[in-house]
Amino acid sequence: VLVAALNEYLSLMSEIVQSHDGTVDKYVGDAVVAFWNAPISVPEHALLAVRTAVHCQRELGSRADEFRERFGIELKARIGINTAVVSVGNFGSRTHFTYTMIGDGANLASRIEGINRYFGTRILLTGATAGKLGDLVPVRKVADIRVSGKEEIVTVYEPEIEDGHNTFVPENLARYHSAISLFESGELKEARELFAALDADPVSQAYVRRIDGHLRIGGRLQSPVWEFREK
Repeated sequence: VLVAALNEYLSLMSEIVQSHDGTVDKYVGDAVVAFWNAPISVPEHALLAVRTAVHCQRELGSRADEFRERFGIELKARIGINTAVVSVGNFGSRTHFTYTMIGDGANLASRIEGINRYFGTRILLTGATAGKLGDLVPVRKVADIRVSGKEEIVTVYEPEIEDGHNTFVPENLARYHSAISLFESGELKEARELFAALDADPVSQAYVRRIDGHLRIGGRLQSPVWEFREK
C-alpha cells in the first residue's frame, strides 16, 4: 500500500512540474526535487516554479479525501523555492552519472522547505524568487531567517494559495503587516496582540509563541531574525 501511495503521489507531483516546464531532478524519499531554466531556457522560470507549487498544494488538497480512503494516509507536503545560479549537468563517475543540479542556491531551497514546519506554512520562497513575481502572485513576508552554515540573512515569503485560508483578506493582511513591523521594532506586547487576533493563521501563532518565550523570561528582543542553526 505504501509503495502504491508513494508512486501515485510522486507521479502526480511530477506531472504538475512538467506541465509547468520544470525538469524533475530526482526523488529523495517522498520528496520531488525539480528545477527550471535547464536544459533549455525557460522565460519567467521563477513565476512558473511558484505557480507549480501553488498548483501542487491545491491538487493535494483536492485529493486528500481520496488518498485517505484508498491508502489511509494524510496527504501533505512542504515546498521550498529559491532562485539562484547553480551548476546543472551530468555529474558522477565514468560509469554512472546523473543529470542534476548542485550549488548553494539549491541547498538553500532544501533548507527553506524544512523551515515550513516551524511556521505552519506549506510553501516558502526566498526574496530572490518573490522579487521576480511582480503582482502576478500575491505574497506576504513571513520572516527574516538565518540558516546553519550561513551568515547571510534571507527573507522568506508565502504565496497565496486561494484555498479558503483567510490570511490574505485585506483587513487581516493589514493587521499582519502591522504586527510584523511592531515585532521587528521590538514592541512585543503590541505585536502579540495583533498576532493573537489572527488565531487561524499558523504564521501569526508562530510569532505569538516566540514572543511569549521572550516575555516569559523578561527578555528583550535582541534580533528579529529567526535562527535555524540545526544541521
